[in-house]
Amino acid sequence: MDRNAFSTHAQAHSPLHIETCLEACREQFNRIVSDVISSQHHEAHQVEASLFKQLMQLGLLFLHLFFANHHGGDYGETVQTAQGLATRGRPSERAYFSIFGKLKIQRYLYAVDALSFAPLARIIHESQTRSWDSLRNVL
Repeated sequence: MDRNAFSTHAQAHSPLHIETCLEACREQFNRIVSDVISSQHHEAHQVEASLFKQLMQLGLLFLHLFFANHHGGDYGETVQTAQGLATRGRPSERAYFSIFGKLKIQRYLYAVDALSFAPLARIIHESQTRSWDSLRNVL
């Protein structure tokens, strides 16, 4: 699976990109099921190690799908904010570090006068903080 295939801006906000992400999730899931079924001659710890690695990859694919479904925080040409009417500007790339691995997120920047912001940043920050907290609670 080429993780960079999901980070190109031209594709990142289209229904086709969402379908590509969905298909990658399905393929990885089917690969996991196939590996489990064909592992009758392996020891449990080997199957468990393989499952863990593959489930981490599947989790990362689902995160790609999650962010693709947010369309890069594209809320249109303009957005009304408490500071005034914000105009959509250029896309920006940001690294996101999840419990499943690192991915690149394309997001749109908006500006009101000299103030620039990325609406998607709120989702990114809150989910990143909560996922690490959730992991600590599980462990």
